[in-house]
Amino acid sequence: MEADNPMSDDRRRFFRIDDHIGVSYQVVDENELIGQHHPPRQSDIFALLNDLDKTIVQELEELKLRDPKLGVLMEAFDRKLNAVVNQLEIDNYLVQRIAHKVKQVNISACGMGLQVEEPLREGDLLMVDLVLIPGNINIFTYGRVISSEAAAAEEYYIRLDFFGMSTTDQELLIQHIVRRQSYLIRSSWS
Repeated sequence: MEADNPMSDDRRRFFRIDDHIGVSYQVVDENELIGQHHPPRQSDIFALLNDLDKTIVQELEELKLRDPKLGVLMEAFDRKLNAVVNQLEIDNYLVQRIAHKVKQVNISACGMGLQVEEPLREGDLLMVDLVLIPGNINIFTYGRVISSEAAAAEEYYIRLDFFGMSTTDQELLIQHIVRRQSYLIRSSWS
């Protein structure tokens, strides 16, 4: 059975394709990575906010019974805070969509090569957010620059090794690469 063969999983990780995907990244300091196994995902923040909302609702009900005026005041603060959080979510979504530039990349589940506008040094650490097209699937990972070369005027070709990618994101990326390769092979037969 091929699914149980670790060699087939390994081959899938290193299989490379040329593709167009949305890419956003930021340089991070190694100290920022201490204690983080994976880049933070928005869904983690939303889960935390949801848990806090449950606690606030429960405590507000008890507070209203003890001190109705203070309960009304705290409920108003909670609504105001929720309005601010909602606006920040909208702003973050818009910024995130603008920040992703569609780039031609050479990608595998272990890393990628792409052209960038800023000079990066070998060893630089990046927090990388990829949007796989079509499907708008977000993949979050860290990347270490393993090479950077001047490519054209004001452009550089960098190669990254991914690390800290969740198993789920890696599997989504592998599936995308396999589907894309299959599509490219079928297209070449036409």
